[in-house]
Amino acid sequence: MPISRRVVIAQSEGLYLSFPDVVQAKSGRLVLVYREADAHVARHSRLVLADSHDQGRTWVNRRYLDAPMTLAEDGAVWNCPRIVQQRDGGLTILCDLSQVTPGSTEPVPESQRRFRTFLWRSFDDGRTWSTRRPTRIQGLVPDRLLELSGDTWMVGSHYHSLRHFGTLTQVVTFTHDAGETWTATSIVAEVPGMQFCEGSIVRCPGGHLVCYLRENSMRGLPTHKCLSFDGGLHWSSPEPCGFVGHRPVAGLLRSGKMLVTYRDVRLHELDSGDKIGVQPATAAWLGDPGDESTGRRLTIEADSSGVLGDYGYTGWVELPDGRVFCAYHTRGDAPRSYIAGTWFREADFTEPASPAGARA
Repeated sequence: MPISRRVVIAQSEGLYLSFPDVVQAKSGRLVLVYREADAHVARHSRLVLADSHDQGRTWVNRRYLDAPMTLAEDGAVWNCPRIVQQRDGGLTILCDLSQVTPGSTEPVPESQRRFRTFLWRSFDDGRTWSTRRPTRIQGLVPDRLLELSGDTWMVGSHYHSLRHFGTLTQVVTFTHDAGETWTATSIVAEVPGMQFCEGSIVRCPGGHLVCYLRENSMRGLPTHKCLSFDGGLHWSSPEPCGFVGHRPVAGLLRSGKMLVTYRDVRLHELDSGDKIGVQPATAAWLGDPGDESTGRRLTIEADSSGVLGDYGYTGWVELPDGRVFCAYHTRGDAPRSYIAGTWFREADFTEPASPAGARA
């Protein structure tokens, strides 16, 4: 049963609000970033920030991170922002910019666009931000920045394979000088005919890395994972997890449990043409790192819109009292997607996580 504790964070008539992420700054306040646009595949867009001083109940100080981007004037639109607090206490936002030929009035297929990822930093809990810095991160939909050691950082992203038609390739890109230059890129997953993308990377208690991957071929395949035992240079072959979700967002809770929030796309057993799924919802999985067979599932919010892109992208943070605050975009019966949030605890996970409807 969906949880009932819920807040509308941002909703605007005529605008499509989506792709939120949230972090707790060192002062304790929550800082949220999301995209404001005209549609899921946007023609114009802006990146919006908001703050909460009461652990997500109310949101204030809405402001823009950077200049608006439009296809008509800039040949580009902002895509998916991510935010993280780093060890130095500063906040970092990454966002990819989707670029087409200037003057375009209609979006073009993703495979024909060029993507550039930019970086912003703040050292006053998100009140002010640096000007955007370009990176050499390849592909689109960057993951949260992951600090490995010292000035060595890693960011996951994906792109359309140049070697295999109909294949998406998940990669990681490294910087060894705190983002000044971005050099080596390592392939996490590239399997002909598979579409592994939107990876979420977590450092496990044993020190190895796990990357949870969306599989985007719309065949009802489960979320997969790859492991790395050498700091992301080499990765194991993808293996299925115990849930079927798009855009996984993973992290370790203080209890040691792994939490993954995602868009639920489990299919009806006999309906291979159903892209939406048997229970369209923003959902979460909780379990032991490395053993997805023992996990449990939680429906964060069911969605009745019938539009695959209009729900399920999430960002979450564990609060000091052990609750998790999760921001997500949803639509339901509303005319356009908007940003909502909710709180839950580990005790709310009561449904066994079964990859029902998954195709082998």
